[in-house]
Amino acid sequence: HNGACGSSRLLAVTSECELTLYELEAEVFCASYVGDDCACTNLHQCHFDCAGVSEVLSLRILSLVDARCFLLLNSSAVVQLRWIQGAEPEVLSCSSIALPPEVPLDQCANYQLCRGTLFVLTTAGVICILHLTSDQWFSYSAHFTTVALIDFAWIIFVCDTESSVGGVALVLSSESWEARLTSLYKKAKASPSSSPQTLGSPWFKDFPHFECTQAAAAAKTSKSSVPSGGLTMHFSVPNNAAPVLLSVSEFSTVVTFVCPGNGETAVAFWDLQSQTVTYHRPTSPSVPVQRTAEEQLCLFLKTSGLYLVLFAVSQEELLNRLMVFGSASTVDSLCHLNEWGRCSIPIHALQAGLKNHQLDTVDFFLKSKKNILSPPTGYTLSDQPAAVSTQSQLKNIQDLIPSLDLLRCAIKETHIEAQSRQFSEQLLSITLAFLNTQVRVVLSATEELDENLRECVAILDRYISDLRTFMKRYPWQTGPDTSTPIPSPTPAPEELEYEDWKSLSMEEVVQRAVLTKQIPRAQAYLRSRSHPEQQLEALRSTGLRLAFSCLTRRDLEQATALLRNMVRQWLLSVHFHPSSHVRLVFTFRKRESLLPGPVLKNKISSDPGVLWSYLTSLHDEQRVTKWIETLATQNGDPSSTTQWPTLAANVVNNNTHCSAHMRDHILHMLARRGLFTQAEIADFEQLLWRLGQAGGVMQANPPVPHYRSPQGHDFHTRFIHHCLDNSLHYLLYTYLEHYRLTPRNCLALADKSLYESQPWFEMMVKIQEITRDLSDPNRVFQASLTSAQVLIQGSQATVSSMLLEGHSLLALATIMFAPGGIDQVVSPEERAGSSVSKVDLQLLKMALSPYPKLKAALFPVSGLRGTPATTSDVSVYHLMQSLHPLDLSRLFGWQSANTLGSTVELPHFSSPQLVGKYALIENLNFLYYLRHGRPSFAYGTFLVQHLIHSVLIQPVSLAAEQAYSLAMMHFSVPSVAAACVCFCELLGVCSLKLRVDIKVLNLILRHWSQGPGVTAAKGSKLVEVEREAEEELLVYLETAVKDGVEKKGIGRSSFEAGQEWALPVQFCQQHALPLSSVYPLDCAADGQWLHFLLFVQLHSYPPQQVRTLVAQFNRALQAHLTLAFHDLQFSSPWSSGEVEDQQAQGQITVSSEEVPDPPRELFQVLLQSQEQASPWRYLLGKALGQHCPMLTILAACHQDADLLQCLCVWVLTSVNEVISTEATTHLDESLQHQKWNLHDLSVIWKTMLKKCRIRPLIRGFQLFQRDSPLIHVLLMYELCYDYKNYPEAKKKLIEFQKGLTTLNLAAPAGIPLQWVECQASVLLLTMMQQCATPYELRQLLQLLADMERLLKSNGPDFKKLSLLSKVLQDTSVSLPPRLLENYSPDVLRSECQSMLEQLQARGLFPPARQVAELAGLPIDGLVISELLQDLSALKAKRQWERRETRVSFWRKCHEQFRASSTDPEASSEFFMAQAVVAEPPRGSVAETEMLCVQERCLLLSLAGYWLSRLDPVPLPRLEDLEKQLWTTCVRQQVLLTAMEKESMFALPASTMAPEENSYEALPLLFYCLPFSYGNKCFQKKHSLT
Repeated sequence: HNGACGSSRLLAVTSECELTLYELEAEVFCASYVGDDCACTNLHQCHFDCAGVSEVLSLRILSLVDARCFLLLNSSAVVQLRWIQGAEPEVLSCSSIALPPEVPLDQCANYQLCRGTLFVLTTAGVICILHLTSDQWFSYSAHFTTVALIDFAWIIFVCDTESSVGGVALVLSSESWEARLTSLYKKAKASPSSSPQTLGSPWFKDFPHFECTQAAAAAKTSKSSVPSGGLTMHFSVPNNAAPVLLSVSEFSTVVTFVCPGNGETAVAFWDLQSQTVTYHRPTSPSVPVQRTAEEQLCLFLKTSGLYLVLFAVSQEELLNRLMVFGSASTVDSLCHLNEWGRCSIPIHALQAGLKNHQLDTVDFFLKSKKNILSPPTGYTLSDQPAAVSTQSQLKNIQDLIPSLDLLRCAIKETHIEAQSRQFSEQLLSITLAFLNTQVRVVLSATEELDENLRECVAILDRYISDLRTFMKRYPWQTGPDTSTPIPSPTPAPEELEYEDWKSLSMEEVVQRAVLTKQIPRAQAYLRSRSHPEQQLEALRSTGLRLAFSCLTRRDLEQATALLRNMVRQWLLSVHFHPSSHVRLVFTFRKRESLLPGPVLKNKISSDPGVLWSYLTSLHDEQRVTKWIETLATQNGDPSSTTQWPTLAANVVNNNTHCSAHMRDHILHMLARRGLFTQAEIADFEQLLWRLGQAGGVMQANPPVPHYRSPQGHDFHTRFIHHCLDNSLHYLLYTYLEHYRLTPRNCLALADKSLYESQPWFEMMVKIQEITRDLSDPNRVFQASLTSAQVLIQGSQATVSSMLLEGHSLLALATIMFAPGGIDQVVSPEERAGSSVSKVDLQLLKMALSPYPKLKAALFPVSGLRGTPATTSDVSVYHLMQSLHPLDLSRLFGWQSANTLGSTVELPHFSSPQLVGKYALIENLNFLYYLRHGRPSFAYGTFLVQHLIHSVLIQPVSLAAEQAYSLAMMHFSVPSVAAACVCFCELLGVCSLKLRVDIKVLNLILRHWSQGPGVTAAKGSKLVEVEREAEEELLVYLETAVKDGVEKKGIGRSSFEAGQEWALPVQFCQQHALPLSSVYPLDCAADGQWLHFLLFVQLHSYPPQQVRTLVAQFNRALQAHLTLAFHDLQFSSPWSSGEVEDQQAQGQITVSSEEVPDPPRELFQVLLQSQEQASPWRYLLGKALGQHCPMLTILAACHQDADLLQCLCVWVLTSVNEVISTEATTHLDESLQHQKWNLHDLSVIWKTMLKKCRIRPLIRGFQLFQRDSPLIHVLLMYELCYDYKNYPEAKKKLIEFQKGLTTLNLAAPAGIPLQWVECQASVLLLTMMQQCATPYELRQLLQLLADMERLLKSNGPDFKKLSLLSKVLQDTSVSLPPRLLENYSPDVLRSECQSMLEQLQARGLFPPARQVAELAGLPIDGLVISELLQDLSALKAKRQWERRETRVSFWRKCHEQFRASSTDPEASSEFFMAQAVVAEPPRGSVAETEMLCVQERCLLLSLAGYWLSRLDPVPLPRLEDLEKQLWTTCVRQQVLLTAMEKESMFALPASTMAPEENSYEALPLLFYCLPFSYGNKCFQKKHSLT
């Protein structure tokens, strides 16, 4: 194989000793030459002078690897060539073989080249080993013919002609190679048994090659299956077979033998461990194929293809491994090529395929399971029942359940992942196809399903129902176009037309289509006619009606055909479970009776079984439930009438045809009404389970009153036996107590056989008998006898038997419960008349002999029993002798009553006689007694020696310090340490520090490995108050505690670990060290904030240290904890007085900043609040004083708390003091005593909105006014202001409107509606004022304008404001702030007038006109200004010199005034002003003067027109205007006459008609106007001439 180019090469040698190199192409399986120049290499032309080869006579290829080959020339030289594409091969090296003289070259039989070493085997049996680099030879004589394989890593195998193989291990003895081969040869000839194992160096240890040396070193440590002496084995192959291939591993060997013609090829598998051989002999001629790869495969080439032989592996195991490590397609192809049946894939392979999203694996698995429900084919036993076959099918389905669960779980998990959605859909498709196929197989194989097949269908149907929820369009929409025609299993030909259906009605079409199995065709036909029956559901309903109609006509055959065809078609479409409809047909077929229509309509039937079968087969749960509910009415009042017949248990038992789920539901309902089927009554455990679902066995009345078991027992008896059989002691006791069962009303309780088999049962019955009659003492005595029977099993429960068996005390105790007690037994009078006096008195006395005093007390020798004796039998010392640790033999010896004490006092050093005679008396210090563990003596000695003559306190403190020092020196001695602690407590000195230090030193001692000496030295330094020693001990202590926590196996941040870490904290507190931070840091690292808070609170960590520790949490928890510790600080572990005292004594050093003046600790505040008359008011005051919002929440938890006041305080404490002060400037009294009201909240509301602090308001209302509509408007503010999310803000406004409606309809209690609207109005106005850009303001106004009547009581007109903002959108004029701050109609008109003037000044007349319309402003000035602007623009153009242009413009002005309903006065003034302007300038030409005069006439006429529209008409002004007009007309005529005289041509006529000429028409119009002078009215007519 050529690794460089990824192809394979073939090197071939011809008979003329020519080499040819071929390039193999894998795609087309053809060979091609590498190149024309180097395809064939003639070695005769090459020169190998270095090897002494002058002519190539023979050629043998030894190896070809990576374009390098080794050649053996003339059996005397080894040549190495390198092949280069497009060139001749290059000679890299050549070596001559100098064989020994006794080895001629012509006798060499075989050659093998391995790692630079050449192995030569001669025909004489001599093996020559030549290292090509060093030319060293090793030759050994043996009788072998073929060297099959040489490998330094493992074994050398040699084959001889007798077809036996010998294996030589790596590690051989020190014997010579020749001796070893000779021995191996002899063993091969003699027997196949192996030789004794010997150890030695490997045979290639002397080779100079590095790989040989390395392999020799590895051989010393390797352990092969072949012993060091080698192994031999004979193979059963033909004589003419020759070994050609050999594959070796550590545990086995595979040898391939070939005969001439490849007819009898054989493969032998030699297991080196078990020494067994397995053969494989191909049936057809086969050629072994050698593959140059690391993994040596046994391949054969046959005429049909390439084959692989595998040993020691089964077909199932091979396919399973291929499935897991390969792919399902490979397995499928392998099975198909070898004609194997589909294998059973293990579930772990399916699991691996699902995990890796291998659909081919899943598909192959399901294909392998497709025949699990197919009915068995072929030869079957004739007498085999059908149930056996269906039972096997059910078992197959049950075995498939884990795989189906795995598939369902995989579909569910991948369905929710977006990246796996495609895989989930494909997996769902093939899984549903498999399940639907199995359902079709079951339902189509038989006409009627038995119990096993019904269970199969139920299992498959459950999985189908679960998986259908994952389909893309589930549930399917209903509509005319959503259903698709169902493909029919036998579709009709396409050429069929609908002509034969056109004459039929819709029901007839459906009937014919169902009977002929052409439902899809009917769907298409009905779709073309737009019938609703085109939907499959509607078509099915119509078919069911037709079937029912056939049943009413007693046409059972046609009804059956209709139902069967509909069920099959329905199954093929949506795989619906058809058992209910089929069962309906079969039910009627069996009974051969029909349910009449009126019967179904009235729900009454003479046969309840038929009706029950019909309803359950249809799964009509509603009517079944109604029928069962009538049972209570029928049972309660027999005379009551009902629509339903009587329902008996046998009807339910024999006629229920429904699913298992509905059947259980029916049986549950019946059980609640005391009705049980025969099947359940026959199975008592099933009956108990049903009772457990229907109220239990212990009810007000017996649940099954008429129950009788097969043995004739009632329910109580059967239940008692059940409890006894299952050892249900407590249940049976409760059951008997519930029903008050006794041997008199329940015979099972008086059964002697049960008493004998279950003694505890009799004791239970007797003990319960006591409570039945408390006045009968005999029942207590009988219960005592039965308890004795339980304790003494195997004997009769009598007092005499107890005495005889030696249970005297038990018998005496039993007698005490007898009526009369012991007196009845002892007294002859009492004993004579009692039934229990059968106790033998002498026997009782003999039984009491081991207890003489008891016997003497019961049977006194003289006097009455019970009279006091002269001397006491028992003293207090007898009663105390068992108390530990009092030893009465050594104590109280001076008391004469102590008969247990020693009477003889031994001499001792404290004896007064010996002390006075011999002792040297010396007063002992109290420390002496403490060292001996006697604190009371030490305390007495201290009082005598120190306090009798001194009243100072100093000796007490000094004694405590000395005791502390002694305890530190002897901390490991419990008696001394305890004595010192007790001595300090007796002195009145706190021993906490002493106890803590003792416990610390002992804990360190147990953990430390250096012994008590070093720890005692550290303890002595504690006495000297050395800071370094204390800090060093703290380190040791933390290490010890940490180790102890790990050894106990508890979490380092758990609550139990916190209890262990309390000791280091106490040590730090007692020695004024910084508190240990190991446990809080562990809590921070693990995120255990609750344990952290408890620990630092319990041990009162300083606030600064807590803040430092909080910084070690993650960011989220750090933020919460920082907020929690922001205001309330932790109190010091000591009060101020204690701090001063301990500081004066020099015990502690506390900084002034860590001792706050007032107690500000959270729990102290809570505890102090409980002592107040109004706890919630106190908490509100503290919240304001400490600026802590948390206290307001705690205050709101009180039932009588005012949430409005809590809201005010919450908001004030949630902001900084600047905002809080500004919001409370209107208040005069202290904030802590303020009673907050709505006015205060309004001020706070406005201040918070002004400062844009919306979050405290939102959180406050959510906490304390969660039903207030203001929450929605606050959220709207946040969405608009912070997020610019106006669609979501609109939703919040809608919710705000709904909240206002709800608040208006609610009770008047709480915040009034007017206040809510007022604050909402303030918020909206504030939002408009705070808009940073016109865009935001426009969006906000649009949002508010869309909401009709947002605020019902007050508020601005948002629609007008929104329109104004839109009008001003593209202008430089903006909405004035005054309009947003103080909106009113007057302000709107005023501001719109200002905006109108600004727009008019900027020449923006269209938006100015819209502004005027919105505000209702007059537009006279606007119209005039616009016309003046147009006039100015027109005069700048040359067109103005034309008469038509001027006429057209003034006509436009006139029409504009009329359209705009302009004031006549303003219009007249406009035209008058323009008439003055139209006066021709002096010295102008005649044409220009004529044009100006004509224009002036027109303007004066228009001015007169508008002046005459005034009411009243100003006649003087009209007269003056008339004079100006006549003067102008005369002037026009004069100019016209002059121009005619001067012109030699006639003047052109007017282009306009006289009636259209404005210069002529308008004056005529003007003179036709009415003039009024007072009450006179006349009309003047003049002609222009």
